[in-house]
Amino acid sequence: MMAQLDPVLKTPTMTADTMMRAIARERMPHRERERDEDDRHGDGALERENERRDRSDADLDGGPRQAPERDEQHVASTDSEWGHRVDGGPYARSVIRAAIVALACLAVMSACGEDRLLGTELEKKPAPDFTLIDGVSGRSLTLSSLRKNTVALAFLYTRCPDVCPLTAGQFRAAQRALGDDAAKVDFVAVSVDPEGDTPAAVREFSDLHDLRDRWHYLIGPRAQLEAVWALYGIGSFASSGARAVEHNDAIYLIDERGRERAILHSSDPPNWLLDDLRTLIREPSD
Repeated sequence: MMAQLDPVLKTPTMTADTMMRAIARERMPHRERERDEDDRHGDGALERENERRDRSDADLDGGPRQAPERDEQHVASTDSEWGHRVDGGPYARSVIRAAIVALACLAVMSACGEDRLLGTELEKKPAPDFTLIDGVSGRSLTLSSLRKNTVALAFLYTRCPDVCPLTAGQFRAAQRALGDDAAKVDFVAVSVDPEGDTPAAVREFSDLHDLRDRWHYLIGPRAQLEAVWALYGIGSFASSGARAVEHNDAIYLIDERGRERAILHSSDPPNWLLDDLRTLIREPSD
């Protein structure tokens, strides 16, 4: 070392700081050589570690350790053998885009389509028209005259012990729940008991169930009523009991254009009638 430093120390004008910098420059080649040796030693250690892992992998899977890209090819070929396609390229992206577009279209169609009714939906055919006497007012009423309003049409009789009072109660509950929209709905009952449903009996029944506004209870001779029953598929049969009448339990919902839209029953959840009436009221007018 002293032999290397002699030229530096022989300079008479060199300050201590200059001397230290010169010594540092003299030592730089030695440090670079040491760093190169360390790097070589480190690379050798890494190679030895990889060789050790190769031997370990060979012991585990019976084959040598492969490069990452070859491992990926092996996985892809294995998936293909089992019927799986591993594809992160344009094909996969196109499939994802198609799925997103399909979901978006379904969402738009759902938002733009008509709301589904809870009752059994009908084919939107014109409701069969008829004319009978309103037992409440005593005036003649034609069904088609109620167009521009939604109509709930039931078939009742005043002496009924079960289904008819339940239907009447649902009509009244719906009227109250509709609030201001109640003026957009007419509730109509057609008698299935021509002999028992007199004007007096009809008014008593209506008062008992608090049905007044936009409420019509239609009566008439048997021949006229039978014609209406046939139009709506209603059967009415006097049973062995003097006061009992067997008949269909049906509530037809008719929209403001006079089309049959759904059929409900008194046994359906009470909210169905109300919800379906609201749905029909909200539909846009022609």
